[in-house]
Amino acid sequence: MGSVDSEIKCPNCNEEIYMDWYYKTGEHVIDCEHCKYHYSAFVINRDKAYEDLTDDDWQIIETGLTK
Repeated sequence: MGSVDSEIKCPNCNEEIYMDWYYKTGEHVIDCEHCKYHYSAFVINRDKAYEDLTDDDWQIIETGLTK
């Protein structure tokens, strides 16, 4: 699985943080060390091709959001 790190602004506290994006699956993870915000999107149905995935095929977890 290949990944790319991108520098982004935290959607919660606006500090600069890194997002890990797994370009082969479209999955990504955001963790903010400043405000403890966490967001992850992972494929739970790996039997489908990426272009055939629907919202039901993803597990989205978001914690620490205060805005």
